[in-house]
Amino acid sequence: MASSTTSAAMAHRARHHAPHRVASSARRVASHRGGGGARVARVVVSRSRVGYPNRGASRAVRGGAARAGDDAARARGGARTARALGVERGGVEGHRAGTGRWVVGRRGRDVGVSSAGGDDVATLDSRKELGALVAFCTPLLASNVISPLLTMTDTAFVGRCAGEASATALAALGVSTPLTDYSVTLFAFITAGLTSIVSRGVASGENAEAMNGKVYGAFFMAFLGSLAVATLLLTRTDYLLGLLNVSGDVKTIAAQYTQVRGLGMPAAFLTSAGYATLVARKDTLRPLLCVCLAAVVNFVGDWFMVSVMKTGAVGAAWATTASLYTGLFAILVLLKRQGLLEFPPKQNFNAGVGAVAWMRAAIPTKEQLAPVMAFFGPITFLVAALLTIYTTQILAANALGVTVSAAHRIAANLFSFTILCGDPLIQAGQAFLPEHIFKPKKANARKMASILFQFGLFTASISTTAFAFCCYFGAAVFTTDAAVVAQLHTVVLPMCATVVVNILSKSLYGVMVACRALNFLAGLTGVGLLGFAGSMAYLNAHVFGLAKYTYIWWITFGYYGIAVLVLYCRIKGIGFKGLLGDNDKIYE
Repeated sequence: MASSTTSAAMAHRARHHAPHRVASSARRVASHRGGGGARVARVVVSRSRVGYPNRGASRAVRGGAARAGDDAARARGGARTARALGVERGGVEGHRAGTGRWVVGRRGRDVGVSSAGGDDVATLDSRKELGALVAFCTPLLASNVISPLLTMTDTAFVGRCAGEASATALAALGVSTPLTDYSVTLFAFITAGLTSIVSRGVASGENAEAMNGKVYGAFFMAFLGSLAVATLLLTRTDYLLGLLNVSGDVKTIAAQYTQVRGLGMPAAFLTSAGYATLVARKDTLRPLLCVCLAAVVNFVGDWFMVSVMKTGAVGAAWATTASLYTGLFAILVLLKRQGLLEFPPKQNFNAGVGAVAWMRAAIPTKEQLAPVMAFFGPITFLVAALLTIYTTQILAANALGVTVSAAHRIAANLFSFTILCGDPLIQAGQAFLPEHIFKPKKANARKMASILFQFGLFTASISTTAFAFCCYFGAAVFTTDAAVVAQLHTVVLPMCATVVVNILSKSLYGVMVACRALNFLAGLTGVGLLGFAGSMAYLNAHVFGLAKYTYIWWITFGYYGIAVLVLYCRIKGIGFKGLLGDNDKIYE
């Protein structure tokens, strides 16, 4: 009898007091969070229908939400509503055990919500996301700037410390550097694939073991590629230098430098792969520290080998190779400590023990190789197209005489250095978008794409201003020839315009790669390359004299400008099917 009386009393208190507690909680959240609190109140309403079966509790909760400043959305079922509102990402912390209540967490303001009409509302804080982009891109940009300094450090020490042979040694470095540096660029599909694979896996909550297997497959491809390039540089050195019309003492020194640098190819390829793995997790600071460590080793090595030991260009090559392996060791330690790389993956050990089983496990499966190989065709084509354009520029400038050729060397170096500012935007798109893409409603994804474009516009404006300043006021640093400086000044306007559209295109490329629209990118690049070739053919047939050099840069501007326009329309769904429409299954 006492037990039944107690139960009745408890039920009475639950009916009369629980609704008021939840309604009061909703009002407190609303008053503390403003509009965000009202949205959280709607989440509480939807959960109340699951946790409170009686009508009085439900009405009280709805009343609390209304007084918070927003009408409650009609719940369509606890679990389904939770998924639509994104509560799994932290808006509702969970069901408090034994209390029959749902606890609203502090992260409720980040919950994406749908209004009563079903409209998707973006909840991203633009200022917060811009701050995150700056924190992400700044170390990445520093790393991109430091990496070319390895070669520049070699050039500086060889030029100053090689004595009478410095001119010959510098010429040797000039022809060897494209062979050693561009080889890594041709395998950019590995780093692009890794960034996408890891960021996608993190965003979708993919099984860590499966994701590590895909990462291992990409590392395996990087290792195979490095062995192929190293073998080519070591065994076919004379043939490669012959293609560049190199002969005499320059060829001898260049061959030695190229072969030593060839030994460092595994380190260069694997370091790039490890770097991409960390960047995909929005970790750009620790990779920067690894790059700085490698730069310090390279500087000390150049000083010792070239300045102290007097070994010239070969010594500089050994210093660079040592720095590459130092950077590789540092970045592999980071990956291992975070459990981001298993060699070989555990799932590859099917049966057996010993060396034979280990060797079998070291060979990745088709499922582990396929994800990164999906990037091979489109990304390699993109890189080859860009190399074709820049090579065409060099050949066209050289055909116009020494003055234009010298001016183009200065202009192209400044241009290449400036557009490095846009490279982090490609990786930012791949790192920041997937977490929003996987949601059924993609208002946040669309807003993030817009933020990336705005950030690209800001970066482009700063970069092109700095570029113009260097061309007008810093040309004397590179040459004292007045004719060369004057020729450089004639192309500042088209080059500044090209800097802007180049950086903007990279902010859009990142979105496209994150959405896996690789075939569209490759098709657009092919059409653009045909347009570039046709424009250059028309230019060669109808324009003569030094004015041709200015038009070359306007054609390059057109190539990137059209790409920006088409990509922007593709992402926004203007004339195309949009990439970020609600319920699009982008990864399937």
